[in-house]
Amino acid sequence: MALPDLPEHHPDFIAAYVAAGAVQPKPRHREGSISALCAAYLASQEYKRMAASTRSVWRRTLDRISIDRGAALVVDLRAEHLRKDIRALTPGAAQNCLKAWRSILKFAVEEGMIPADPSAGIKAQRGEVKPHRQWTWAEFSKFREY
Repeated sequence: MALPDLPEHHPDFIAAYVAAGAVQPKPRHREGSISALCAAYLASQEYKRMAASTRSVWRRTLDRISIDRGAALVVDLRAEHLRKDIRALTPGAAQNCLKAWRSILKFAVEEGMIPADPSAGIKAQRGEVKPHRQWTWAEFSKFREY
């Protein structure tokens, strides 16, 4: 809300300032939506207890979920929706995304938004494990020389 171009102590400026403070902000998220759930989780104590580095990763993941799926209602969420969401991701990203889904859905159950967690029983695909090859003695010697 624009304020008049007057000194801060002018009565008209003070009246406009008070009026601006009474304006209620529009809700950003539709009640019961996935984006509202993400916003509520980001304001929760569970999220705030995480380490700062973990919070930044989770925020990016939850922002992506909110952008991609935010308009849908949490009560309409099914396991097949979650599987579809993680199917397109790499195995590591799918694992992280599934962890985020599980946390916010557990939060939704605890807050009474949904009766049961639709992520129960979902497994993320596993990536192929490729062990590192062992160094040869020549490589050890070259490393030690270096």
